[in-house]
Amino acid sequence: VSEMAHTTREPHDILVDYSYEEGAKAKKRQIIFVDTAGIRRKAKVKGKLEREGIFKSIDAVKDADIILFVIDGSESISSQDKQLAGLLEKNIKSVILIVNKWDLAEDKSDTFRGEVKRMLYSHFPHLSFAPILFTSGKTGYRVHDIFPIILKAWEGRQTVIDPKLLDKFIVQITRQHLPSRGKGIKQPKILGLSQLEYNPPVFQATIKFRTSLHRSYVNFMENKLREQFNFFATPIMIKLKKNRRT
Repeated sequence: VSEMAHTTREPHDILVDYSYEEGAKAKKRQIIFVDTAGIRRKAKVKGKLEREGIFKSIDAVKDADIILFVIDGSESISSQDKQLAGLLEKNIKSVILIVNKWDLAEDKSDTFRGEVKRMLYSHFPHLSFAPILFTSGKTGYRVHDIFPIILKAWEGRQTVIDPKLLDKFIVQITRQHLPSRGKGIKQPKILGLSQLEYNPPVFQATIKFRTSLHRSYVNFMENKLREQFNFFATPIMIKLKKNRRT
């Protein structure tokens, strides 16, 4: 183990048995952590070994279910961080944002934490679903809090919604806010919403033929799904299907 950053060359699997209590019951879950090589800007990458390690890290991200996106709390957000966030969004990964080295922060007040959270969400708008945890690997501050958050994210990723509840959901949100149209002049109508997959959750909204739904309304649907159902730390994908019979 080295104190220097970017010395890990290849991803390493670490199996952890996590014991916890749920009510009066003692439980145990196994979690596989993949310790990846740090991904730096191209100009700072040194040598073939580091380049190969970065490619393997990207593959590990694609294979994982939940990503612990560790941000160095002592440095500013880089363009590379933003590119990594885009990679997570593209691969529909559950994300937990971890601000490490919090022991170095001069201001540890709740007010400053709130400012840091707003700053992170402004840099990573597509990760607005991700919880933020402030930690210190050096002192161990809140490191163990990562485990219950991982389990909660895993549960959210496995969520399957009863079709009857989805029918009620569509009626409710369309009454609250009429669907806004994208291209074209016809007002769109949502005929139904179904869940196609879980891990990650993928939904399909059926709309009238020759109409289109504005992206802002799709975002509205995603936010409402997250409010009403258990999709903690997990992205939601909504596909659109046009019904030719209407």
